[in-house]
Amino acid sequence: MNEDLKYRKAEPADAERIMEIIRQAQAQMRALGSRQWQDGYPARADIDNDIARGYGYVFEKSSTAQEPVAAETPQKYDKGTVPGGVIAYGAVVFDGEPAYGAIDGAWLTGGDYVVLHRLAVADGENVSVCVWMSDMTCETAVILWPT
Repeated sequence: MNEDLKYRKAEPADAERIMEIIRQAQAQMRALGSRQWQDGYPARADIDNDIARGYGYVFEKSSTAQEPVAAETPQKYDKGTVPGGVIAYGAVVFDGEPAYGAIDGAWLTGGDYVVLHRLAVADGENVSVCVWMSDMTCETAVILWPT
């Protein structure tokens, strides 16, 4: 994993940068002929709600950032050192997804699960960031749900 990235909970001050990344992702999807995210979703209100509920997580690029660690680990963050340092966003949901309650068929298990929604990476960044975001989501789940 890239040592210049820090995984952390999103803060309200990150919302505008997150929306820039969302708009970039929407444009890429549109250019590829996808209709996903072309109807105004996700909107700023969705991101604000994610952050308020503690679902929003970001990867922040910084030449001084430490190896990404699970989000529950306290870290010092100086916004003044990295203008526009957020390069990826995802909503990590641990308390269920209402849309998944009405599926065609049945789930294999009835246990807890984690969902990674609204994943977007800034233009010009390595697509591996998506994999790293997924990895960090899994690591955070292990911390929250130790076996």
